[in-house]
Amino acid sequence: MQGVSNTPSRPRAAIVVNPTKVDDLGALRRECVDVSRDAGWAEPLWLQTRLDDPGTGQTQQALRQGCDIVFAAGGDGTVRHVGAALSGTSVPLGLMPQGTGNLLARNLGVSVDGSAALNFARSLAGEDTVIDVGRVHATFGDGSATNDTFLIMAGFGLDGDIMNATSETLKKRIGWMAYPIAGARYVTQRPERMLASFDDGAPHTKKTTTLLVGNFGQLTAGVQLMPGANGTDGRFDTVWLSADGPLQWAALSAQIFARSRRTTGRVERTRCARVAAKAMGRPRALELDGDVLGDVREMEMWVEEKALRVRVANARHSRMSDVRRHLPGILGQTLRR
Repeated sequence: MQGVSNTPSRPRAAIVVNPTKVDDLGALRRECVDVSRDAGWAEPLWLQTRLDDPGTGQTQQALRQGCDIVFAAGGDGTVRHVGAALSGTSVPLGLMPQGTGNLLARNLGVSVDGSAALNFARSLAGEDTVIDVGRVHATFGDGSATNDTFLIMAGFGLDGDIMNATSETLKKRIGWMAYPIAGARYVTQRPERMLASFDDGAPHTKKTTTLLVGNFGQLTAGVQLMPGANGTDGRFDTVWLSADGPLQWAALSAQIFARSRRTTGRVERTRCARVAAKAMGRPRALELDGDVLGDVREMEMWVEEKALRVRVANARHSRMSDVRRHLPGILGQTLRR
């Protein structure tokens, strides 16, 4: 009779990679295989996103195969799809930032400057934090509806138009500056009426440029759009913006860059666990973590508390050589806890 081994199986990571965001897929894969071997992990499951499946199906496959952590190697969209599929499970999301914004990594203090393989190595020995996620129910202009999830920030209005107008080619060439360049064409766009309510408050209308709902509040270049948002307190920070013409846009931008938390005629700030809004004129673009869902007539968003585990990379070792030298011992302590 064949003997039964008491040796536990090695942990295994999955890497969901957006091939359009990585310059050399082969080199990244080889590096991650080497790091896994040095750390005592099995060879990672390598899964590439597709246009018709930007991360959800790949993450579900990783869960079916019993992977211990699922990494998102891509931009904010890849992170959103992988994180949404992992929410409600005990399997953590790992971050290998490769996009323009990399906003979840920035808000959690994960390096966005090192190589993807280095962040993979650090994260194998990192620690988990648990964050809230935003749930969404949206009704489109044709009456159809959808449910979705965001991790960082959602926007109903002009920011969705800007996301649609920003080309991938320009983002690759100049990074996050592509967004304000694309947005410049909308400076003269007039605000349109929107009806909104926050928690159990009475609904009211406002001429609206965009309604932003933040689980986290930090953008690129250190901009703190919502200085109090931290993703772990069961609350959204909302910013209801109204700007009409270049002068008001200039005043609005100055208020944001000053990290002001004041409510003014141009900026209405609210903290809530649930928000509902309806476009009173034409349907408005709705974006979730930079992904534009389409033109929406009305939407509702609510916080799901402590829904997603995220592996925060261990930054004590800044070089790949340091990570490889220390990983086995660190991992042994981690797995014994």
